[in-house]
Amino acid sequence: MKDKSPFGLNEWLIFLKNQKFPVRASSLRNLRRLYMEEDYNVDSIQQIIAQEPFLALAIINEANRMVSNSDNDIKTPSHAASMVGANRTASLLSALIAMDKTPSRAALLKEFQTSYEAAAIAKHWIGAKFKNQQEDFFWITFFKNAARWLMRFYALERMQALDEQLANGLTFAQAENKILGCRLDELSAHLYRHWNTPKSIIQCFLAQNTPSHKEQQALAHLANHADELPDYTDDRRLIQLTNSPFTLSFCASRIAAEATLVDWDSRNLPFYYRVLASCMHWQLGKSIHSTHLACTEAAKLYDLGAKIPLAQRLLNPNLYTAKNAKTTKRKRNPLEAFKANLNKTPADSKLQAKLAIQTIKQLIPNAERALVLISNNQKIQPVLQFGHDITGLKEIRWNSPSSVMKRLQSQRSASHLSGEKLQKIRAGLPENAHQILDLSSHAILASAPTKRGDTLLFWLDTQHQLNTKDYQHLKQIITLISEHAANQ
Repeated sequence: MKDKSPFGLNEWLIFLKNQKFPVRASSLRNLRRLYMEEDYNVDSIQQIIAQEPFLALAIINEANRMVSNSDNDIKTPSHAASMVGANRTASLLSALIAMDKTPSRAALLKEFQTSYEAAAIAKHWIGAKFKNQQEDFFWITFFKNAARWLMRFYALERMQALDEQLANGLTFAQAENKILGCRLDELSAHLYRHWNTPKSIIQCFLAQNTPSHKEQQALAHLANHADELPDYTDDRRLIQLTNSPFTLSFCASRIAAEATLVDWDSRNLPFYYRVLASCMHWQLGKSIHSTHLACTEAAKLYDLGAKIPLAQRLLNPNLYTAKNAKTTKRKRNPLEAFKANLNKTPADSKLQAKLAIQTIKQLIPNAERALVLISNNQKIQPVLQFGHDITGLKEIRWNSPSSVMKRLQSQRSASHLSGEKLQKIRAGLPENAHQILDLSSHAILASAPTKRGDTLLFWLDTQHQLNTKDYQHLKQIITLISEHAANQ
């Protein structure tokens, strides 16, 4: 089965650019009720706008569409709502969709809260250096993550896979290119141009306003000594970055994301604190103190109940203890562990089957039953299984004529089967195999060559559902087995 989910910049743009903006169902009902009242005015919905980030973004986009030839962006929701007016705001309701009580809704609210925290941190820093830009950069930092919000709602599985890669030590660039096929910042910039989002928000993603990794390292190097003020630099590019509020906005977003994903003892946070110290010409301790103080303000103002506020997580008594360091250590990805163990294993198909089934249990918890068979000289033999009735398995004649098994034996393949597809292939299964596979089941059948003459055959099924993520994980397992065989 070919993975039809988007991959790469163009496919994600096509998928996302015309999606509706999700808001709470109660807010959408209240908006529709208000528009039916004769005494309706913009002031009566300001509170709803303040509670719904996507509604605020839609109104800001509409306001900037009205003044597209102006050099002055409209960044604040209240200003945008007063410009757009009641009638034009009513026309935006068709671009909204009510949230459901699904994992996507919870994940989206969590993303909102993280963006509020990032914006509060940026506002606190910028207020100390660029007081007249404090309010603008609160909203710029907040809305710069809108594409991530939309991805979290419409592509939750991909974003969860992205979180896993980041938690396992990959950089943002590496994880995003691996999971999405493009950078989220690049996708955001293109989406915002399509939506008529304020130009100042799009500028957050331009190379001239965003420090590269090498430039971040150079800025961090200026603040190498924790008890001393950062060194000055003669590099014109670094001077430009230290005097740009966009750099502070960038650091705020990174710190909020890292502390949310890992915790406050993440090994990456001191790096961003040093970049901040160089930009603000603060000692390292003041950078940390200022960040924590901003988080306490965010906890008072923007706690949506979607996650534990970052300020509250600072109160964990075990946060920086050796005991806690063990529990928060980044775990090795099961796929990485599988690859490492394969490289230590001799070319023995049964040992590889054992490693594979252990990895399947970790990566594909939706699979209620799994079976691994070895094909050698066109002879098929079951070697490992979990979840099946042994009596039923013994009744199956695996070496009886079977078009399905013949195809699996002939080449590396993977098929995700349910409904009509499953019904069609049942006639091609080995004799009595249909007894362990109901029409209501979901199944994944796959194969991977091991040493010369051997092929591992995988049979996963469940009465519930095997999703695209499960299918991708099994494909990755068989790819690693095949690559290992090729290197023998």
